[in-house]
Amino acid sequence: MIGDIHVDSYIKALDFFALFPFANIVLNMSIDNFDAMFKLSITMATHTSMCNLRLRLNIRPLTTGINDNSSVVLCSILQSNSSLGRLDLFYNELNDTHASYIAHALRSNTSLKSLKLNNNGIGDIGMCALAHMLESNTSLTDVDVSGNRMSRQGAFAFGDALKKNRTLRWLYIGSNKLGKLEIEHIACSLQTNDCLAFLNVSDCFIRDEGAISIAECLSVNKSLVDLNLDSCAIGSRGAQALAAAILHDRSFNLSIAKNEIGMNGREAFINVMKSNENCTICMA
Repeated sequence: MIGDIHVDSYIKALDFFALFPFANIVLNMSIDNFDAMFKLSITMATHTSMCNLRLRLNIRPLTTGINDNSSVVLCSILQSNSSLGRLDLFYNELNDTHASYIAHALRSNTSLKSLKLNNNGIGDIGMCALAHMLESNTSLTDVDVSGNRMSRQGAFAFGDALKKNRTLRWLYIGSNKLGKLEIEHIACSLQTNDCLAFLNVSDCFIRDEGAISIAECLSVNKSLVDLNLDSCAIGSRGAQALAAAILHDRSFNLSIAKNEIGMNGREAFINVMKSNENCTICMA
């Protein structure tokens, strides 16, 4: 089996697709090269066999991230191509305008499965646009918006989207400006979501109250089986509530490292792992 093939130009991508049509092609290209972006959009619009292409656009040293021209061409790619499966745009200094462009383009895209927008500068306006897109999108299964500037408005929009979306399985929202109120809204929304399996909320100040709201969600939601709550300022009360929620009759992976759960919290999780062999809990 052929692993990922990394190339740095769309010409090389075409050559490799001709030789290995079922390989995973990872196209690493500088997003400040507008001419190459334009040629790529034409190429992808006419080569619909690129079913395994993962487009990764990374800033190079001395560049300042995606510009408006590149954003327009990128949106053209998303709207015209029916085979792009993964788009990686992490660490590209994206802002609300860029995220809104992308969200608009993805409203009519039915091929993209994975969208990585982590570690940019996207705030609530861009997050709301992405969340509204997810309400009707039927192809995305993996979305990463961690490490941005999402706060209450964006988090509430994502919560509302989770009530309607039925395809998303992996969601990364950690390292944003999320507290207990934001997580309470998302947890409440997950009570009616039967699709999401993995949720990462690490490095958010949700405290015991946020953890308790997630525990209440888990008593109803049976699709969520993997949860990351590292560095979330969770104490003993929150830990014990989570332990009680996953104690019986479910397979579950929980990471709750770098919290102050205390001896009572640790004992509660140890008892879970003794009683339920299908649970894996990381407390280190």
